[in-house]
Parts: sequence; C-alpha cells; structure tokens
Amino acid sequence: MVSYALTFLNSIADCFYPSPREIPQECKSLIEKLNGLTTFSQFNNPYPVQGIEFREIVLGKTEGGEEQILIKKPPLSKNFFIRSRLAKQEQLAFLISERLGLNVVPPAVAIEGFSPEIDKISETVRKHLVTGSCDNRYQGIIIQKKIDPHGILERLDKEGVLFRVISWSLSWFQSFCSSLSLNQMQISKAIIFNIVAGRTDGRADNTVIDSNGKIIEIDNEYIGSKKSQSWLFTAFSDHVLSKEVVKAFLESDSSIIEDIFEDFDRRYPKLPFWNPVDRKFNSEDQSKTNILNNFQRLQTFFKENQNTIVRVRDLEQFFA
Repeated sequence: MVSYALTFLNSIADCFYPSPREIPQECKSLIEKLNGLTTFSQFNNPYPVQGIEFREIVLGKTEGGEEQILIKKPPLSKNFFIRSRLAKQEQLAFLISERLGLNVVPPAVAIEGFSPEIDKISETVRKHLVTGSCDNRYQGIIIQKKIDPHGILERLDKEGVLFRVISWSLSWFQSFCSSLSLNQMQISKAIIFNIVAGRTDGRADNTVIDSNGKIIEIDNEYIGSKKSQSWLFTAFSDHVLSKEVVKAFLESDSSIIEDIFEDFDRRYPKLPFWNPVDRKFNSEDQSKTNILNNFQRLQTFFKENQNTIVRVRDLEQFFA
C-alpha cells in the first residue's frame, strides 16, 4: 500500500518538477570546451552601427589558440532585459540547424539553462560568464564557437579579427561570393534554415563565409516569425535548390521541432520570445507554432514540386 502511495506521489512530483533531460550532445561538447580556455580578450564589433547597442563580446582561447569561443553578454543598459530574453533564441536556432542536418549555424549555448554544469567549470573561466548574482548570474549569456572566416575576408579586416561580413552592395557581393567558390549545397541549406526558423534579421553582415566556403548564419536572435527576411533571397534568387538537400529535408519529421521545444521547457523558464517585426514579446507557444507551420508548409511545397526545378525566387510565399 505504501509503495503504491509513493509511486502516485512521485508521478505527481514529476509533473510539477520534471527532472532535466540529458544535456543535448550539441551543447555538451561546447560546454566541455570552456574548461580549456586560458586567455580572454575583448572582441569588439569592427563595424559598429551608430545607435545600436551590441552585446559585449569576450573571446576566450585555449593555450595555443586551437579552440576559440565567443562569450556574448547583453549590454549593461536599458536593453539588458530584451537582450537577455534573446539569448535562448540563438541556441534554439542552433538546435534547429543541427537536428535538421543543415549545419549552417555555429554551435551556441544559452548558459542560463545549464547553471549546474557551468558552476562546475574553472573559476578563471566562470568569472567571464557572470552578469548577475544568485539565480540570474548567467542570464542572457551565450557561448558560441568562433568561426574561421575565408582567408580573403580575413584580410579585409584591418584588426585581424572578423566576425561579421561587411555589408557591401548586393550586386558586388554576389560576384564576390562567386570568387570564393561558395558551397552550393550550403546555400540551399541556409535558405531552408531561414524559412523554417522564421528568421527576420538576415542581413548580409549577419552571415559569415567560413574557411571552407560555407555560409554560416550568425546573430540568430530574431526567429519564430511566420515569414523570413534574408539578403540570401535576393542575392541568390536564381539559385536552384539542391535536390539532395531537399530530399534530406523531406525525410525529416516535425517531431524534431517538438523535441527541441520540449528540451527548452525542461531547461528554461517559460519566458516570452521577442519579435522584432511587431516590436513585442510573443509566447513561446506562438514561436513554436510558427516554426512548426513553417516546417510543414515548406515540406508541402517541396512535395508538390518534386518533379520541377525549384529556385529561391519560387519560394517567395515564405518571404516577409
């Protein structure tokens, strides 16, 4: 009788206080690398935009510089509250990219949801990961793998460090990209990612071309909208979507998105998602609904056009 009562009480406790899931493998490897960091330096945006408050960025390096991790903190200003809420959206973007096999977003973790794990790393590293005290000590902080830019792009930066691609005019930028031997499959993957994630801040300076000619999308804070905005849609409007990439996407299941949000429910408090389009906070459920709908609508479109050539411009119904 006692055992039955305990079982019943345990099931009720699990409903109100669910135990955290295993750390996602994608996040675990990045968190584990923190302990190897030995030197830290400020990493300022080389191309600041007047009137816009960027996150404070610290670059952590391992001895010898083999591993480099960006520590992104919210600005200590009136925008701290909004920026803190945006941190987990960057991680959400990374998980969407990884679990759909797109691999167009650098590894990113909003460490607020991993306090027990972060508390165990070295004090030397931890002092660079704090913005508050007690329960909110890691609020709004993102750790992210630094991307090695293409050699040509790296030489364009006078400071020797590049995280953002310069926003050139699209006509010049398009021909410039061709000279970098861009990975064509990666363009298709980036297009699909932007649409599914509902990314609305897809400016050219929020894209990096890495040392392998792959497109990598950075600053993925503004996601979860019904439609997407990206410079890629214009610059590569004639790009033919890779049949191999589309086939792999069609083999994915919407349960992948469901599982990602379930992970978030276990790791983070029920905080609203900031939507830059209507300048207000949306519920997490609304962002989840939008991303699921984006995923399902795009799959439906590809299924209906399996026997035709699909170019980026054919996807205009998904563009804002």
